[in-house]
Amino acid sequence: MGAYVGHLACPRCLTEVAEAEAFWGCPSCQKEGLAVNVHPVYRLDGVSLEADQSATGLLRYRALLPLQEGVTYFSLGEGATPLIHLGKIGEEIGLDLLYVKDETQNPIGDPQIQVSQTTLPEDGEHQVTVTGTGFNDPSVVGTRPPLAGQPSGAYVVFGKFADQWKPSAGAASTARKVIDQRWALPEPSFTAQGPALI
Repeated sequence: MGAYVGHLACPRCLTEVAEAEAFWGCPSCQKEGLAVNVHPVYRLDGVSLEADQSATGLLRYRALLPLQEGVTYFSLGEGATPLIHLGKIGEEIGLDLLYVKDETQNPIGDPQIQVSQTTLPEDGEHQVTVTGTGFNDPSVVGTRPPLAGQPSGAYVVFGKFADQWKPSAGAASTARKVIDQRWALPEPSFTAQGPALI
């Protein structure tokens, strides 16, 4: 049994809100002219806060998610970002179980790139074709028009990069010289949108 009790509540006035009405926020605060989001209510007595290592993705934390009992859910593999326990800060503000996500460790796919030419003479114009696989993660979909709900591709940067170029690893901006940058869409998304995206 999970910790979720099956409804949500307002953090301001503690009004209970049914799941079906949660989108609109707290109705009591709305009457006062205030927009307040509601949050799931949990009962943590006897519930393990440890991840279930036999499950995948977010379902490892099923006991702590607002999921109904008896319903089958699936995971896209999300939820594998490591958490760092902030014991000292948590102690200072009265939260023993304060964690932060280490976004520099987000799991990524295994993209493969092929380049038609890697060495070019300095004179004249050149056409270089870059093809790749492993960029079209099905869980990465657009959230806004015109690509809402559709595979949204990857950001591609052309340039000269040092072996250690990532800002997240402390590399200076001089470690990467950007020549051009483009948004690469999967063929079906590009075909469906056409000139609207150019």
